[in-house]
Amino acid sequence: MSRCMLVLDLQGDKVPAMVTQQIENLSGQLPTVVSTQIEGGEALSSLVAGEQSFSHHGLQVSADAIQYIRSRNFDEVLIVGGFMDAKLVAACIALHDGGLKPIIISPLCYGNLWYEHSVTLRMLESEVGAKVYQSAIEAGVSGL
Repeated sequence: MSRCMLVLDLQGDKVPAMVTQQIENLSGQLPTVVSTQIEGGEALSSLVAGEQSFSHHGLQVSADAIQYIRSRNFDEVLIVGGFMDAKLVAACIALHDGGLKPIIISPLCYGNLWYEHSVTLRMLESEVGAKVYQSAIEAGVSGL
């Protein structure tokens, strides 16, 4: 399986530094695609750089980002970043519908309250076949 990482909405000053640092470490090991939200007509800047960056409105990952990931022949996409659960659901569905397998590294998804997040993760596992891991090492990526 060929993997890349999708950094979704990792922007602003509320993301814990440890999360950002671990995502930066992973971006050195995996091809990384960044997707940031557009606010006020401009894409917000990401706290982590990627080899390719896209912007999106609302909840959806852009079709261009999905197309780029598919064009690189990746099968699996590790999703990390800072977002609400609705964006995680939308990203997983878009990846799944695009023929890609979403993989979630839960501690690197900075977002809602843990109990809401855990319900979302279980739903994504059963509905779109997302794999949920508690660490990058468990997901088969080392070096953190």
